[in-house]
Amino acid sequence: MNIIKNSKRSLKKIILRTTILCFTVVVFSLAFGLPVVAQTLDTGIEYGTATGLGTQDIRITIMNIVRVILGFVGILALVIILYGGYTWMTAGGNAEQIDKAKKILVNAAIGLAIIFSAFAIVSFIISALEGTGGGGVVISGPPPPGPCDNCGYLGTGVIQAVYPEPFALDVARNTNIIVTFKELMDPSSIIDGAPATCTVQAPCQGILAETGTISPEPNVRIYEDPDEPTRLDADQVLVTSVDGLTFVFNPVEYLGDPGASGLNSTWYSVKLSNDIEKANQESAFPGAGGFFRWTFEIGFELDLDPPEVSNVFPQPDNSSDSYATQPAAQASGSIFVTELPNFAQTASTLPREHGICVGGDAAGDPCVNDARCTGGGTCDLDLQPVLTVSGNYSCLEDAWICISREGGTEFSINARSLDATTCSDGDPVDVLGLSDTAELDGQSLNIGCSLTLFWDDTTVQGQLWRFQTTAEKSASTLTVGGDTYTFVETAGGANTIVVNPAVDTLESISDKIVAQDNGLVTFADGDTDGEVELEAIVAGAAGNSIQVNASGDWMSIPNPAMTGGSEPTFTPTMAGGAFDVARNAILSLDFNEPIDPTNLVGNIIVQYHNDPLNPDTLNDPAKWTNVTGSLLISNQYKTVDFISDIPCDDGATNSCGEKIYCLPSLEDGDDTNDLPTETYDATRYRVIVKAAVLNDCSAGCNDPNFNECVTTPGGAGSSCQGETDTAPFVAFYPEAGGSPQGIIDLAFNSLNGNRDTYTFGGGETFGKSDGPGIVPGLAPARPNQSNQEPYYLNDEPAIVGFGDDLVWQFYVNRTVDLSQPNIIGIGPIVTGLGTNLILPVESTFDEVMFSSTLKSGSNYRDGLCGCSISEDCGGEDEVCEQNRCVNKISEQLFCLEDSECGDFVCHNKEYITLLDESIFNTAWWVSKENIDTSIPEDGYADQTMALINHTRFAEVTNYGTEIGSGVKDNYQNCFLPSEGPTTDSPKQCIDATGQVTGTCTVGDGDCGAGERCVSICTPGVDCCAVDISSPYCCNGEESDVECNIL
Repeated sequence: MNIIKNSKRSLKKIILRTTILCFTVVVFSLAFGLPVVAQTLDTGIEYGTATGLGTQDIRITIMNIVRVILGFVGILALVIILYGGYTWMTAGGNAEQIDKAKKILVNAAIGLAIIFSAFAIVSFIISALEGTGGGGVVISGPPPPGPCDNCGYLGTGVIQAVYPEPFALDVARNTNIIVTFKELMDPSSIIDGAPATCTVQAPCQGILAETGTISPEPNVRIYEDPDEPTRLDADQVLVTSVDGLTFVFNPVEYLGDPGASGLNSTWYSVKLSNDIEKANQESAFPGAGGFFRWTFEIGFELDLDPPEVSNVFPQPDNSSDSYATQPAAQASGSIFVTELPNFAQTASTLPREHGICVGGDAAGDPCVNDARCTGGGTCDLDLQPVLTVSGNYSCLEDAWICISREGGTEFSINARSLDATTCSDGDPVDVLGLSDTAELDGQSLNIGCSLTLFWDDTTVQGQLWRFQTTAEKSASTLTVGGDTYTFVETAGGANTIVVNPAVDTLESISDKIVAQDNGLVTFADGDTDGEVELEAIVAGAAGNSIQVNASGDWMSIPNPAMTGGSEPTFTPTMAGGAFDVARNAILSLDFNEPIDPTNLVGNIIVQYHNDPLNPDTLNDPAKWTNVTGSLLISNQYKTVDFISDIPCDDGATNSCGEKIYCLPSLEDGDDTNDLPTETYDATRYRVIVKAAVLNDCSAGCNDPNFNECVTTPGGAGSSCQGETDTAPFVAFYPEAGGSPQGIIDLAFNSLNGNRDTYTFGGGETFGKSDGPGIVPGLAPARPNQSNQEPYYLNDEPAIVGFGDDLVWQFYVNRTVDLSQPNIIGIGPIVTGLGTNLILPVESTFDEVMFSSTLKSGSNYRDGLCGCSISEDCGGEDEVCEQNRCVNKISEQLFCLEDSECGDFVCHNKEYITLLDESIFNTAWWVSKENIDTSIPEDGYADQTMALINHTRFAEVTNYGTEIGSGVKDNYQNCFLPSEGPTTDSPKQCIDATGQVTGTCTVGDGDCGAGERCVSICTPGVDCCAVDISSPYCCNGEESDVECNIL
């Protein structure tokens, strides 16, 4: 008893002393640590790297040690609480023991509270020292307690992206706010009175939707944090959506502090309530406490800097390359028929032979008629009892079953091949499940295979019976080019092939393939060795993806089934500053800031020149043909991708079996696709990016810095101009009018296509907006404000004398690029430790990626329903390939949920996912950075780095990243097969500028402050390879099962 008492006192002393020590360290850090952080003092800690030492601040190290000690003491406090509880439970009603237990519990609870408080303070100090908790940032007023509530809805949940980003600082007062959902929403739950469908032609526009009758509240609440009652009223926010996925919120009045000083920043929150509904009328944020809120800081300035294009793909190209050409080759394949395919048949036990041959060559053998008794014998059906077979034959082998009565009640059972004429000839057949002997049970004999035998009279030794068994069989199938055929014994329907011993199997198969004429593959030849030769109808590499497979053991099909298909070979010699691109290219534009996603269609135009033999027609609108397709925005609203809606004419698919879309490509000056044999010129393309029409100032100018209303140089209306100390009226006010008719940023500033600038007042430089001008060859005409021709990106860097409409041209050849992307660098490293809590997670690809596929997680309407056979697929023209319902003829139908797929599941695509084991889920969103690897740099991207941005990670918590096959490169090739770093790949420390600063081993802790430890690999050398047979790479190891890396 004394030992326990002394131990308790020792524990209390430990807690008391540790707490005092921790508070001493905390006070020391508060008194001396933070002021030092605010100064940029050189502590000299970087010099230790030469000896292999780390560069972490010693104060952070001390505080981490204190945090570990506090955790240990917390465990001791819990032990004391358990001891107190045990004392109370064993008191047996003893008042003294109960009082003692109470004191132990109270003291332990107080100690635990002190420890938790100390732990919280220590964690705050560490965050401040590391610069992750707002330390060193000058803000007006305290930040909110966290960047979001119910953070898991962003990234993992229903929200794909928001702007401004959570905890964004110094956001312009005239900004718009954006939310993009992963699935279609009910627009009327966000926009008051909105229709069920939002389109570009009929956008959903209006004020905020409200819920409630007595005191209605907007379903989207925008307010100064933390005072929610200050939220903007419904009619103080205008909302627009053109797709039911992305909603742009435009506050009528500028956000932030409108006070006299105009120098105060303000924290804002946006709260999406559980009254917001999906298109299926389910709540987007279900439950009584369901909502999503995120915060950001509004600064005290307006954004008057117009957006600019920072990167394009393809690169500007002034001339078609010259080509040495080789025609495309057709893919071919073979089916080797080794035996007769099965046709559907039911189980049978007929015929049955219970008679005995008398006389002749077969005397004594079982028979059913005289025909069995060769050599002049007869079949006597009355010499032995009649056999009856009961049950459905369940074994898998076809055979003659011979039953012989032995002595007593025993019978012997013998199975022979179907060509046996007696019970003693033919080959023995091993029928799995059939007994060798059996005992008579009353009047029945159970022989296995679910069969029971009966006789109509008493049997005697030496009697012999025979019957034939036929196993139940499903019909063999053959799939060729998406058409699945079922083998039948007699004439059937369109998707059947007749096979039986009386017909030629090779001829039946070839005749059916030719008659079906599915447009993909046809019969080429056949021979007596059982080979059916196939040939793709259309030449090209796509023929190698034509599906040829079968069920059953009747054939042999090589893997892959079709080979030898190749695209026309165009060996280029570069002629115009950049190589021509393949026709399955994605066109993309990167902007230096987010742009309005509701204002793209009609303001970014893709055209090809349809009269290449007459270059003097470039200014003729009739000689430019618009390409139809989709404009997709991504990368936190800073990247626009254009994908053609024209399927490649050769039926090309990527390695995931998905349809690929192509840009039109002319041949020999016309629209035919006949391959030239001698020369070839690629097709000239151009992309026009329109500047928006500047706001008319006929009602006056409100900004004192732009106070002169003047007629625009092109005569299209008037606009406010400003002046500097040295040059009057050098720039228009950049804000676009109510109907922009061009590209604008989220502050409504018109595109600065030529990137010219002006210097204002105190020397600050801004982009200069001139408004739209004259675009040769563009119809119909637009308002002419700048009276200047477009800025041609091909001619940069000259910017003088050109307007803000932007044009760049490039050339598209006839090839299709089917090479898949690979990951060549990741950070944090595989199984890395000590990960930086705020840096983005990065994955670097070896080529330019399709930005719109670099998005968060899954659960988009992009899935394919599962299937076993084509009849399982409900959509028109859909067939079952690789257990997925696909449509290679007309528009593909996609699913979102399993309920849309009957008895099968919806297989949604996987994109980029943050795996999160934290208690309170992390908010995360995906963006990208361009990497220029050219030497010297040419200003255009050669590779893409995908970034998972996130709210602060929790300490001592596992995180991971998953890159799925939904990710594609800029030629629509999916991330399968692919490669990526392993645990053994080389590791480097990379700083914020992308420069290598050293090597690392275990994680970010080996690198300097703000640096990332990354793994790099070279595809085909030291990467983890992923293919169809091993479709997963789990922590750097190839796997054929889905990863569980955490």
